[in-house]
This record gives sequence, C-alpha cells and structure tokens, in this order.
Amino acid sequence: GLIKIRHWERKNNAIRLDFVCGSRALQDYQQKNELINCLSRQLSAPLLSLEEAVAQVLNKNEMLSKELLQVRLALHKELAERLVTSTSQEVGKVKVVVYIMEDATPQDVMMLSKELRRYPQVIALLAAVDGNRTHAHVLFSASTEISGIHMGNLLQSVLPALDGKGGGNAVVAQGGCSNVKGLAAALAQVKEQLEAAVHVSG
Repeated sequence: GLIKIRHWERKNNAIRLDFVCGSRALQDYQQKNELINCLSRQLSAPLLSLEEAVAQVLNKNEMLSKELLQVRLALHKELAERLVTSTSQEVGKVKVVVYIMEDATPQDVMMLSKELRRYPQVIALLAAVDGNRTHAHVLFSASTEISGIHMGNLLQSVLPALDGKGGGNAVVAQGGCSNVKGLAAALAQVKEQLEAAVHVSG
C-alpha cells in the first residue's frame, strides 16, 4: 500500500523517520490537502503562490505590530505627563501617582511605569486589570533618586490581601493578583504607609 515519509531527522548515528502507511497515509494527505485549500481561499492565492502569500501576511503583521507599539508608547508618555502634572498627590517632597488601568496588560502597566520613572521624585502605585476583571498586575516604582522607601516591601505588605504573589527591589516591584475588587483599597493603604513614613522621617 501507500507509504508516506512525513519527516526525517538525523539523531546521533541514526536517521529517525516519521511515516504513515495505507489508509493512514491517505488520511494524512486528505487533511493536508484540505488545509492547503482552506489557506488558499483565505489568502486568495493559488497553491504555487501560497508560501509567498503567507510571508507577505507575516511581514505586514510585523509592521503593524511595530506601528502599534509606537502608538502605545506615545499614549503612555502622554498619560504619564497628565498623571504627574494633574492627578498626583504630594507627600512631602514626593509626588505619588495612584492609577488603575482597566482592560490592560502587564506590558501596559510596565510601559507606563517606565515613563513615570523619567520624572524626578515620583512614586507610582499602578495596577492593570484584564478585560475579564479576574486578574490584575500590580507594579510599584520610584524615581531613582528617591531613597529610604523600598517598593518591594510596600508590595509585600498588600499582596496577601490581594491574593497575589510577586516581589522586587527598592526601585521596582511587581506581581499578579486575583482579588481585583480589593485593588483600590490596597493602593490607598500603600499611599497611607507612604504618608506615615514621610511624617516620621520629617
């Protein structure tokens, strides 16, 4: 009957073959033929041009991803400026930014944190909530010149209440949590800790 070698590779001193025989070989051919015809219809490309059409789609997606990244960077830069200048609260000599991003990803909150750290004397208490509101990514960060306040310790103080895990150092700390409803209260609690720390040091 029909024998089809689907794949082969060298392994040590031997050659390893992946093959099918008889009705299984015919079924393998039918499945791949259906897949090729489906891709050909979706990409509006004949069989002999299918590889080129796929490469064009991948290249276009890569370009769009780069453009989208630039747009997101610009948006986070603008948002950071607005948060620092309009909504931040002064605690001693430090400006504290508290912000929860809705329908956002961990990458979003990391990009925003990076922009906020460009400003002097800023502590950011941020969280990104996913679209299903079942999980959040929490990130605390401080400008590099701020000393005496440890972001990792602040994060650890609220993670148990948020059913979360994470860690970090004195400058940046982050983690994930499942208690989305408790986020606002947790960030407010951290802000109170900052106020108390500044009051004691003052």
